[in-house]
Amino acid sequence: MALSSAYSVQAFTKVLCALHNVTYIKIFCEQFVIAFDVYLAIICEIRSCIDVVFGQSDPDWRLHNSCPACTFKQPDEVALYMIMSEDVDKFKDDMCLCPGEQSVGNESVQPNESLTCMDNWQAANSMSGSENTVHVFKQTGIFLSACQHGIIQTLTKMRCSGELAKYPLATINKLIDVFGDHLGIGSDIGCSLQKTKAGNHHLILAVNAFHGHTHNRKCQLQHHPLYLLPLIHHASRFHYVQFLELHFDQWDIDKYLELSRFILNNYKQALTMISDYTKELEAYCATFPGQGLDFESWIAEELAYLEAMAVEPVQDATVVEYIEVLEKLNKYQ
Repeated sequence: MALSSAYSVQAFTKVLCALHNVTYIKIFCEQFVIAFDVYLAIICEIRSCIDVVFGQSDPDWRLHNSCPACTFKQPDEVALYMIMSEDVDKFKDDMCLCPGEQSVGNESVQPNESLTCMDNWQAANSMSGSENTVHVFKQTGIFLSACQHGIIQTLTKMRCSGELAKYPLATINKLIDVFGDHLGIGSDIGCSLQKTKAGNHHLILAVNAFHGHTHNRKCQLQHHPLYLLPLIHHASRFHYVQFLELHFDQWDIDKYLELSRFILNNYKQALTMISDYTKELEAYCATFPGQGLDFESWIAEELAYLEAMAVEPVQDATVVEYIEVLEKLNKYQ
């Protein structure tokens, strides 16, 4: 069962009955659940005793040691499971006024002229109790964080809401408490988190590489990584937490087994890119011998140009609007 989190207890019990040629009845499922709970309780107690003996009983030991690739540090190197709901709610008011909001109380606010990208992300604009909030269920999902190698670091429950800014803020706070400052953390709304207290800890707050392309270009230049150095809905709380522990424990085991291959493949890919791009750069330099290759200054110049643009040029806006009208015309003809 630990290998397949999508396999229900009832289905597993029916498989056992089929293997032993026994007719399935409901009481078998209940007996299996009781036996499985006792088994896991024994395993948990044994693991707790082992953790004490090996000095691994500290609540933050897992964060410090879960991923060997992330936690291993060379000499003089700069440092680049569950979070309680009360720790999350401490940050519920940290994003009360976010870029993209059109009104505050009875006062109207003009749209941000810098064409901010926050409007694309509800988590950057919504708060508990808004019209977008899910009110049907007390618990609506989970919010987790993982290291760059896919090993789970923290997990918290989303309660009476969708994905709000307080969840990444609580996650960042936990990671800072454990690892200190100078961290690199990615989030769909990483650019907006820079304006909170999270921006006071020398963090590199990035947007995700995939979703980052829905942010505007100015945001990407500052926060995109390219430019930076279903079976537990009705379970009891006990079995819900038990399920998560089993699922992510197996997840970490699978990721740990693949870690060496993952790092090796990335290393080979990096060598290939260096080899291929070096040839292209050499060809470019031969074609344009008088032009330097100061990529960092190019990025800074592009960012400065976009920041100097208060609004989109009228000519560009007219062209885009014209193309949209042509597409509509073509659609309705």
